[in-house]
Amino acid sequence: MTSFSAYLSIYNDWDLLGPALASMKGRIQELVVVDGAYEWMVPYLQAVGKDPLRSDPALYEIIETSGIPARFINRCWANEPEKRIAGYAACQTDYVFRVDADEILFFNEKAFDAYLSSGQAIGEMEMPLYDSPGYVHAQDQVSGFGKQPLIFDARQLRPEEHLQYLWLVLTADTLPKGVKGGATFYPEPVAFNAHLSTWRTATGASQRAAFYSMNWVRANGFPWVEELSGKPIADFREIFEYISPRHFSSALARGAVANGHFSILGNVIRKSPLSTEQEASFAHLYENHLASSFELNEQARAGEQIFLAGSPIFFNISREDGRLSLLKDKEFRLITADQSSVARSKLHYINAEAPFESTLDLETKLEGNEIEILLPDMAPMPSEIRCGLSVSIWPLSGKGFGSFIVI
Repeated sequence: MTSFSAYLSIYNDWDLLGPALASMKGRIQELVVVDGAYEWMVPYLQAVGKDPLRSDPALYEIIETSGIPARFINRCWANEPEKRIAGYAACQTDYVFRVDADEILFFNEKAFDAYLSSGQAIGEMEMPLYDSPGYVHAQDQVSGFGKQPLIFDARQLRPEEHLQYLWLVLTADTLPKGVKGGATFYPEPVAFNAHLSTWRTATGASQRAAFYSMNWVRANGFPWVEELSGKPIADFREIFEYISPRHFSSALARGAVANGHFSILGNVIRKSPLSTEQEASFAHLYENHLASSFELNEQARAGEQIFLAGSPIFFNISREDGRLSLLKDKEFRLITADQSSVARSKLHYINAEAPFESTLDLETKLEGNEIEILLPDMAPMPSEIRCGLSVSIWPLSGKGFGSFIVI
């Protein structure tokens, strides 16, 4: 009997993990959990009260509840390639799955069995990004969805070799030298992956935003502080001389990543190939995401919020309840702690029909430290899937960040 193991590279990412593991249960005999943060994030994580060696207890509770036998590798890692190599190498079966915390799998049993008997090294999955239940990103309206490896024959691919075939966000890192491709692929997808990356709650998404933004800063510098702009950052303590880690964390919670993204990056929107019954296993996660975003809107009325100068502050106003949680009539007003030199605002739409992505510049009045935004009729557009409001503010202080409250 063929046995399977899987590795999960993770750190404090549990919003979608329960359903993701449920979609694998019964398929794998062991899960290798590669936990722990990256070494370059340690000063930030310790400053905001996180243990860089181990995720919060919530993650471990979800893994235990899943019923999948698990082994854990806990340490701080130099980068993502090192972490994934360790996970793959720790798997003890002939076939290894790579799984992520935001992916719900639906197996094509016939294709999966054919892959196992084919002798091919890699079995792939179709992997479109979901915008909302029923709708996904795609390159066009007729082609198949983008594919990524799901399962590897470990007898044919060494741990460092399998990295060549993954979609990795490297930015400031590189793959190990001397590793070449050339593996064979089974031609038909062995599974469909409902990729729910933009459905995390605000807390979970902010933690992901910290990784993406800090990884970018490692290579490109910290543009919000003139002295650090365009200069690769190796030690984040340089940054925290200008902005505290907690203020930086709060600012990330106001960005597009934490609020669900409002761009399809040049793709089109297509209807999901899954049935309503299939999507019922994860559709509630979208409701959790929206509820969290709308709660974040309420927090902007309740107390001071931090923003990075010039970086869009996003408010998720998808659906009527999101708009009611934030907007009053056709006016939206913010008060900043310091006077501002410039303020700009936009509405961002993702639509089920062309144009699939659209933006609308809004009339924005700036007087001292008060910003007033005039809004059009905010009734949902006929094909609207998502809607976001962004505000970009440049404080006169020039210190790189500021604070605001919605009134």
